[in-house]
Amino acid sequence: MRQQKFEEALAQFDALANQDQNEFLTQQGETRRLDAWREMGVLDEKQKQLEKDLNANPSDARKLAQLARLYERSGQREKAVALYEGRREKEPDNVEHLRALATLYKTSKQTEQAIAAYKTLLEKDKNRARVYQKELLDIYLAVDLRDEDIAAGEALVSFAASDPEARLSLAQVYQLYRQPEKALHEYRLALRLEPNEPDYHRQYGEALEQERRYGEAQDAFRKMLDAAKEDSTRLRDHDTGRRIECQTLAH
Repeated sequence: MRQQKFEEALAQFDALANQDQNEFLTQQGETRRLDAWREMGVLDEKQKQLEKDLNANPSDARKLAQLARLYERSGQREKAVALYEGRREKEPDNVEHLRALATLYKTSKQTEQAIAAYKTLLEKDKNRARVYQKELLDIYLAVDLRDEDIAAGEALVSFAASDPEARLSLAQVYQLYRQPEKALHEYRLALRLEPNEPDYHRQYGEALEQERRYGEAQDAFRKMLDAAKEDSTRLRDHDTGRRIECQTLAH
C-alpha cells in the first residue's frame, strides 16, 4: 500500500480476509481491503455488488458483516446501524448481530441504545459477560453516570476477581468519584495480583499522593522503580520519585 502497489496489496488482504483460522486477521484483511478498493476507485462498485449479493441471500452473515464494515469505513455509519437493526428485527436471537449493533451504537455515541444492547448481551451471552461489563463501564464513564459507573466496575470485578486489570479499573472509578479508601484497597489488590507491573505502582503512588500520604507514596514509587525494566521508564519514574521525595521533605 505504501508503494501504491494496490493490486498486489489487495491480493494479500484478500488472503487474510478469506482465511478462517483467525477472526482478528479476517477483520484486519477485510478492513484493509476496503482501503485498497478506495485507492483503486472501485469502492462504490464493490458496495453495490455487496448490496446485491446480500439482497439475494439475506442470511449470509459474512456478506452482512462485510457490507456493514464497508458502510462504517466509508463514513456511512447510519446505513451500517440500519442494516444491523433490520437484521436484528428478523433474527432477534442472533447474538452476533446484536454484538455488532452494540459496537456501532457505542462508536456512534448513541448512548442509550448502546447501554440497552450491552445489557441484553449480558443476559443472552453470559460467556462474554466480562467483556460486555467492561464496555458498559467505558460508556458510563464517558457520560459521567456516577452510580452506574461504580456498579459496572463492581460487577466487572465480580466476573473476574483475580484479574488485576479489573481491579485497577474499579480502583480508577472509586478514585474518580472520591472514594479514596476503596480505591486504595483495589490498587493494593491489583498489586498483589501483579506485583511486577511498574504502572500499577505508579497509579497507586499517585493515588496516595492525592490523599497527601506522601511517605506511602514515596514507597510506592520506589517499588515502581524496582519493577521498571526499561531505561526510559526508569528515567521517567525516577523524576516522579524525586517529586514525591521533595514533597515528603516539605511536609
